Amino acid sequence: MQNTLIWDYSGKISDITSKFQKKADKTHKNKEFIADFVHELGGAYFSQQLLKLIQLPQGAREEGYEIGVDIAKHTEKTVKMYQKFIDNGFDNPNKQFKLKTVFSCVKESLSKKTEAKNMKLNIENEELLNKKEAITKCAYQNYIIMSNLIENAVKYSPENTEINVAFRKHKNNIYMAVKDHGIGIPEIEQDGIMLSGDRGSNVGNVRGTGHGLYRIHRIMEAKGLFDPTIKSPLYPNEPVNKGTEIEALLLTATV
Repeated sequence: MQNTLIWDYSGKISDITSKFQKKADKTHKNKEFIADFVHELGGAYFSQQLLKLIQLPQGAREEGYEIGVDIAKHTEKTVKMYQKFIDNGFDNPNKQFKLKTVFSCVKESLSKKTEAKNMKLNIENEELLNKKEAITKCAYQNYIIMSNLIENAVKYSPENTEINVAFRKHKNNIYMAVKDHGIGIPEIEQDGIMLSGDRGSNVGNVRGTGHGLYRIHRIMEAKGLFDPTIKSPLYPNEPVNKGTEIEALLLTATV
């Protein structure tokens, strides 16, 4: 069963990746964009899921099926997201965008998830995204940074709560901080969560890949920049609903 699933999903992902790459290459020649897409499908996340499949005991059909479904959903979500990048022109490294435009797309893409949990986004200093310093040629990378920070906050917070999104300017740089009222990130696990794609030990039954912060880490590493800062880690004996605040530098022309 496991070997069948491995080859089945490996073949599907290889086929989707190949078709998308050929289509994208006809649209533009941004090799970094294509390489990032291929890594997203066949990189750390897929390797982790395959390892889970291999380690399952024989006969664990239900568990194997769930992992296969996760891989399929991840593949479909990734293809749709990168297609959206192309449709919006975010993949073009020579095209400039205001961060406001990118953030508007992020809010639209996450609206169903926030509505489903009856959550409210409180946004501070959004006008900074229209400033002259808020010009970027890294639109899709900024989309990934913004969307993953907010999506994590939505995923790990209870229903009927608020998520605070604040922008600030320091010198010529613009930062985005996202604060939620969720389960928090244990202080001792911060480095692993950011660098290796691990998930917190306190996530419980909340489904996820652990891939969001790692994707941001890869973007920052490629640009020679620092990782986002976890400003409110969860220390031992603190209430589990303390929440998390993470701040990231956004990629602009001044970075």
